[in-house]
Amino acid sequence: FVISGSLSIITEKKSTKPLVQSSLAANFLSSLSALVGFILLSINLALLGPALWKCDLNKEELLLEQQNSYHSFYQNEMNCLVANDVLAGILSMMLIFTVLEFCLAVLMAVIWWKWFHSDFPG
Repeated sequence: FVISGSLSIITEKKSTKPLVQSSLAANFLSSLSALVGFILLSINLALLGPALWKCDLNKEELLLEQQNSYHSFYQNEMNCLVANDVLAGILSMMLIFTVLEFCLAVLMAVIWWKWFHSDFPG
């Protein structure tokens, strides 16, 4: 992402066909990697539900093992909920930024594509 952004800035200042081509390729690769990141983050976010369910099953096993210790049971329940909430928040923010990066990379690729296929000097 940094390379495609740097190439876009350099290409804006000094427009030549090879720079436009390389900027177009870099933005295309950035959009593909953002799409892959979106898919992976979506899968991770979807799998948080089953992970919390597994944590609940472990909590029930812990309750059977330590019937006299309510504090340990409550602490384990809070750990599961806090971990799930924190992970859901972090993954959601990463998903939002990945969608934003994808939109920007596609937009820049379209701009450089149009510029490359126009009659500009360079």
